[in-house]
Amino acid sequence: MERNYYYFLDKEGHIWHEGTEVDDVRFAFLVNRTLQPAADGMYLVRCQNENCFFRVEDVPYVVQDLAFHKNEKGELHQIDLIFPGGYVEILDPATLRVGANNVLYCNVRKGSFDARFSRKAYFQLIPYLQEDSESHRYYIELNGLRRLIRQSVLAAGGS
Repeated sequence: MERNYYYFLDKEGHIWHEGTEVDDVRFAFLVNRTLQPAADGMYLVRCQNENCFFRVEDVPYVVQDLAFHKNEKGELHQIDLIFPGGYVEILDPATLRVGANNVLYCNVRKGSFDARFSRKAYFQLIPYLQEDSESHRYYIELNGLRRLIRQSVLAAGGS
């Protein structure tokens, strides 16, 4: 017999169930690793014959922390995105964009989902952002390549 549970994911990446925050790192890892789109703009995680449906405040992924990797020359070559529960993905810098209210976003899960940078993650990235003197647009240099940060407005809840 399948059971259905309903959760809310706030814009800071916190999971809520019936008004109580769910603070289980294993569950957060499972959610971030296996989340799938469902009907009516919701998202779904299947776990032991249970359907866990998620309604999201903004987007389904929130970057909580970053890990920076440099090559032997000291140049930045990879940035890891760290999500609740310890789920990790490598940043695709080509997907970085600024949305409404100057919130930074990128794509994750092979481009299938939008991720929002938490305030902490955003401030960790700032030292690596540079302004192009001609276009006055910001970019990040990774593996010797400049990647411009796009300006776009994401609709709330979009993926």
